[in-house]
Parts: sequence; structure tokens; C-alpha cells
Amino acid sequence: MPRNNKRKKKLSNFKKFLCIYCGILLLAGVITLIMLHSLLKDYEEGMPSGTMDKIVNQFTPDGIGKLLSDNDVKVNEFETNDTIAAYFTDRLNDGTVSYKKKAGEYSEKTPVYVVYAGDTPIAKVELESAGKNAHKFNKWTLGTISFGDFTKNLAEVKITAPTGADVYINGVQVTDTYKTESEVKFAPCLHVSDYVTVPTNDVYDVGQLIAKPDITAKLNGKDLTVDYDKKTGYTIYYPSDDELYKSMDQGYIQ
Repeated sequence: MPRNNKRKKKLSNFKKFLCIYCGILLLAGVITLIMLHSLLKDYEEGMPSGTMDKIVNQFTPDGIGKLLSDNDVKVNEFETNDTIAAYFTDRLNDGTVSYKKKAGEYSEKTPVYVVYAGDTPIAKVELESAGKNAHKFNKWTLGTISFGDFTKNLAEVKITAPTGADVYINGVQVTDTYKTESEVKFAPCLHVSDYVTVPTNDVYDVGQLIAKPDITAKLNGKDLTVDYDKKTGYTIYYPSDDELYKSMDQGYIQ
């Protein structure tokens, strides 16, 4: 065989070797990139901040209602998610939403964050583990959202109402479990207490509510007047003096 043919054959074999070698290197590189991408993806999934970014993106006027309903957030028995969403929508319109680790509560096992609207803290979010991903990093999901810690500017909802009156907050009846005092004598009648059975009041304390409540009351089927004072809270009044005296004539006088 001529020398040139042998040289060409060797070059051809060398080119094949180079092609195969380059192909193997390329395949190895692609596989490495895929594995690296998967690792980075799982690593990012294991970072609590990545989950918080997604959650905070839902703290918008249009998204807060869905966030609350999707996660079955229930703050108290007197307020619906719609009520809470409406309250926070006003605050979310006031500034950029951000979050920070909650000092004293945050840990690697239990990430806890405070959500801010502008400079105002509005919620506490606790994440919980949803298992491990392929690279054994934690997968995080929303655990709980709480708002009560960040409504300290709201007054305690205390209600003084005539004994026997049916009291309602946002249409939900206030039960005796919230009663802190019973049958407190009606002050305007104390000076005649030796002669008549004095009407009494009950006092309820339902703690703090997120939004301003709608408080109503009835006594013997009659709507009662409700007044509010920052110091004393909500006061529900007996019927007018004429009606009160009439009711006393019909049964209070001993």
C-alpha cells in the first residue's frame, strides 16, 4: 500500500477518534450541566427565602384574598377572610412589601419571617418542611400566617351590654365565653337600688380584631344603641328612659 494512503488512513482514524472523543466530552459536559442545574434547582428550593419570595408576591391588593382562602387562614370567629383581606388591602396600597427574619424565632428548622408593607410590619409567616428533594434539601411550604401580633394599634374590643341582651359582632353572636363580668349594676339606678330591682350590665372582652367591627345588639327583640369610646370601649345602652321606666313598672319594682 502506498505511503500516502497509509497516512490518509491514519488521519481518518485520528479524526474519527477526535470526533468520538469530542462527542464524549460534549455529552459529559451536557450531563454535568444538567446535574449541576438540578443541584442548583434543588439547592434553591431548599432555601426558605425562595419560598418566601413566592409567598410575598401574593401580598398584593389582588392576591391577599386568595392567599388567605387557599391556606384556610382563620384569625378569629368574628372576621372572615374577606374582611381581613379588605383591611390589609388598604395597607398594601401604601408601600412596597418586603420581609425579614424574625429575631428570636427564626431557625434553620423553623424559618419565621415578618412581612412588611413599607416600614410597617403586617404579618408573621412560619414555613414548614414539605419533605426532601432529590438532593436531600428541605422543600419548604407555607405553615402559618398570623396577623394578631401586628395590630397593636387597634384597641381591645370590650363591650358593656345590658344583661340578657343578644350581642353580635359582624353578625356573629358573642357567647358567654367572652364574658368577663356579669350583672354589674346599672349606674343611673344605684340611688334607688333599695326600692327597685336595678337593671344590670354584662361585660365582654373579645380581644383584638383586625378591622373595625360592626357591633349590634337586641334586648327583647328591640334594637339597642351602640356607642364607642377609646377608654371604655363599646357601650350598649338600655332603651330610652321612658321605655326603661315603663319596663321597670312592668316587672322591676319589688
